[in-house]
Amino acid sequence: MRTTEGRILSVITPLLLHFFISQAVIMVFGTYCDATALTAITAGMVIPPAVMIYHREIKKYQDRGKNKVKGRELILIAVLGVAASQALTWFLNVIGVTQYFSNETQEALFAGNIFVQILGAGIFAPIAEEIIFRGLTYQRMKRMAGMGWAMILSSALFAVYHGNPIQMMYTFPLALLLCVVYEKCGSIKGPIVLHMAANLVAVAINDL
Repeated sequence: MRTTEGRILSVITPLLLHFFISQAVIMVFGTYCDATALTAITAGMVIPPAVMIYHREIKKYQDRGKNKVKGRELILIAVLGVAASQALTWFLNVIGVTQYFSNETQEALFAGNIFVQILGAGIFAPIAEEIIFRGLTYQRMKRMAGMGWAMILSSALFAVYHGNPIQMMYTFPLALLLCVVYEKCGSIKGPIVLHMAANLVAVAINDL
């Protein structure tokens, strides 16, 4: 039987994988690449080991992840992602948080080449982050603490990992929605598509 310390370590291991890869990418490419390119490179390097671990866990625990999702369902999920992204952005603007906190992280991410933004923030990052946070961290928390607490705690980690108050207030409710979509459709494809749609519409609006 696993100890509490062992369970906690298993929960944070995926986050450590992402963190150490991101730090290595910054050390190697930080002098030559902007934040947009660094995000794309990091996500691209995280995906292969994350996918390997994820598939191993699906096989071991028979967790959600293999269920087939119809194309029509994925379209509806994408629409939900766009709506959620815009609703959260509107809400944060209405309550005026952008007047009190800096959003340098997102501004730097959206300052690079549009094609790198689409590839990194719009495609690679959603795949990497959904496997790390929903496919691994959330599922491991759920086995340890139950679905409700796992949704709240994994979403809080996702928010904190994004690093500034505005992003935290945006990503926490979005992460809760991503967990719900994961549970409802029974496949990691659901939250990946929602996350992609949310990020791509943000890229599109920023570059209009």
